[in-house]
Amino acid sequence: HQEDMKIVFQGKNNFKNLDYISCWFFKASEYVESGGKYSFVTTNSICQGVQVEMLWPHVFNHNCEIFFAYKNIKWTNSARNTAGVTVCIVGIRSVGEGEKYIFDERRRSKVDNISPYLIPGEDVIATKRKRPISNLPKLEGGNQPREGGYLILSDAEKEEIIKSTPEIKKYVRPLCGSSEFINSIPRWCIWVREDQVEEANKIPELKDRFRKIKILREDGNTVEKNFIKYPYRFVMVKEASISQIIVPVVSSERREYLPLGFLDKNVIILNSASAIYDSDPYVFSIMSSKIHMVWVKAVAGQLETRIRYTSGVCYNSFPMPDFGDHEKSEMTRLGMQVLAAREAYPDKNISDLYDPDKMP
Repeated sequence: HQEDMKIVFQGKNNFKNLDYISCWFFKASEYVESGGKYSFVTTNSICQGVQVEMLWPHVFNHNCEIFFAYKNIKWTNSARNTAGVTVCIVGIRSVGEGEKYIFDERRRSKVDNISPYLIPGEDVIATKRKRPISNLPKLEGGNQPREGGYLILSDAEKEEIIKSTPEIKKYVRPLCGSSEFINSIPRWCIWVREDQVEEANKIPELKDRFRKIKILREDGNTVEKNFIKYPYRFVMVKEASISQIIVPVVSSERREYLPLGFLDKNVIILNSASAIYDSDPYVFSIMSSKIHMVWVKAVAGQLETRIRYTSGVCYNSFPMPDFGDHEKSEMTRLGMQVLAAREAYPDKNISDLYDPDKMP
């Protein structure tokens, strides 16, 4: 497939991560440039996230436009009647007269124009960026373990290890990834800083775990081998000094708001989530807003139909004006009210609180 794509996109850059179906869109657009139309059933990922900027400028450069679209159809296996993949149907024609329609379940909507995200609007594309276009702090990945599970503890394992070896307690920290945060699953990790290694190695239980991690990394891949000398810690280590915002990487498309968390500095965030370390609290309000969710649902990539929140497209490309101190203070106050509203229901997890059918 890669060889085919090199032939089709010869002379073009940034195509290697496109789905194979993009070859057919590109070639068909060449054929209908002077008149004609085509349509394909396609993986819906070419109309989401980073693939939009990779493919659709090439289509539009051939004097083409989208004239109809069926969004998010679950392609089922006829034998088992189970969904295998989520697809869409996109119709392309040379630019000209004629009506344009978006189909969603049993509805047909007439629109002035269909963007490559298959929503009504202009052919504007949110490009992947390395830094925020707006005045926002950096969003980055959480901590990457690659330690074979020797530094990660379940709730029961944490209780057991502290009971048998009480001196380990000072090295145990709460651990939180996307699933742990959304579903209120307690997990823990052994977190030893560089200046604590000598002291930690005096504890037989920890010394044995470090030994096993070193052996594991000696037989690991290139990244793991680079950290053979640091068997007491995760491969990537980041922690907050004051507070932190946790951003789950995958979220249900049914939610009206992103299920973010404002966490204590003691919590270690796993790489199954993204994080903003030591951010001004008003940023939590911006990301919790309805308008940010509208943006994310429009431009994000998806896993099946679930939202995949990425820094490059969802966060860094989010357009936002600068705010004054009074506005930031007001947003901070409102964000704290969101957190206070959650705390009024301590028996419910984030999954329930942000479910539109279950939200109190």
